[in-house]
Amino acid sequence: MKPFIDITGERFGRWERTMSGAHRQNDEYGGQVMNKEVERIRVERELRSMVEERLFGDGPWSPDDPKVNRAISDKLSALGLQHVEPVTGAVHTTELGRELNVDTLMLFTGLHEPYEVPDCLVPLITQAEANELRERFDNGERPEEVLPPLLRQLWRKHYQAKH
Repeated sequence: MKPFIDITGERFGRWERTMSGAHRQNDEYGGQVMNKEVERIRVERELRSMVEERLFGDGPWSPDDPKVNRAISDKLSALGLQHVEPVTGAVHTTELGRELNVDTLMLFTGLHEPYEVPDCLVPLITQAEANELRERFDNGERPEEVLPPLLRQLWRKHYQAKH
C-alpha cells in the first residue's frame, strides 16, 4: 500500500481507519502494520460470547427460526469468519474462521442439522461415542434433548478452561 499523500505531496498521516472500524498503523514506508492479534482476540471473544449465549442462554438450543439462523450467519460474516456467496448461498470459512475453528464452534450453537452433529464432534469425542449418539437418535431420543448437555460438558472441557 502506498502512503497517504495530500495534494502538497506530504505524507498525510500514520493512521487510517478501515471499514470495520479497526485502526491500522502505517510504517514509514506506507506499509500496514495492523495489530492482527488484537483484532483476532476481539473477534474470538465475540465468537465465544455468541456460542455461550446459545449454549447456556434461556432460548432454545436449536433454533428452527430462519431469522435467527440468518442473523447468526450475518454476524459471522461481519466478524470476517465466513463469506457467503450471494448467488448460490454457499458458505466459505475465511482464514480467520479456520484459525478460530468457527466450524467446530458453530456445532455448539445448534445451527447444524442435529443428526449431523455426532460425526462432526469426532475430534472432541470418539467415533464409538458418535455411533452411540446416532443409535440413540435412531431409537427415538431427540437430538435437541440429548446434545445440549453433552455440548455443555464438551465446551467446559475443551474451550472454557483454555481461555
